[in-house]
Amino acid sequence: MAVLVGGAVTLGADYIWLDNWMQTGLRFPVGQQASVRLPRGQTLVYYESPLRAPVGDVTLTLLDEDGERVRTPAAPGDVSYSLLYTGWTGRALWLLDLPATATYTFKVNNYNFADDREIPSEDRVVFLREPNAFEEVRVVHVFVLVTGATITMTLVIVLYVLHHRALSRRAAPA
Repeated sequence: MAVLVGGAVTLGADYIWLDNWMQTGLRFPVGQQASVRLPRGQTLVYYESPLRAPVGDVTLTLLDEDGERVRTPAAPGDVSYSLLYTGWTGRALWLLDLPATATYTFKVNNYNFADDREIPSEDRVVFLREPNAFEEVRVVHVFVLVTGATITMTLVIVLYVLHHRALSRRAAPA
């Protein structure tokens, strides 16, 4: 029973952490032009969907304040995540390295569908997540899971020892 409760608490804490992280940042619908003020330096841009975050055939067109196109290189590696209970998935698709803090105009197009009307209306692009580096999110995720597992196993061992002592006392002659 302690393993089940400990596992449930650990998975619940992990879910809460990831859900809270997913609530950070600025969200914009896919397929619509919008503007966002972004800081100088590197920032990840995420694509999220209630169905499945796409792997390819998605473009980000980013323009600076002068209307000049800004490079939008792909994010390194496969930085993806999903929320077990809600089904929301996300993936970092672009790693921007911006030369200055400014207001940028952008549009994200998803070409994985034959018709734009097939794209889920909830699909969104997210800027300025906190923490911005997905590696920090992964570290906290692993910390929550390892800490929860350690506490659960410690509790199981303590309960086992106490149970064994109680049984030993009952079996001992008076």
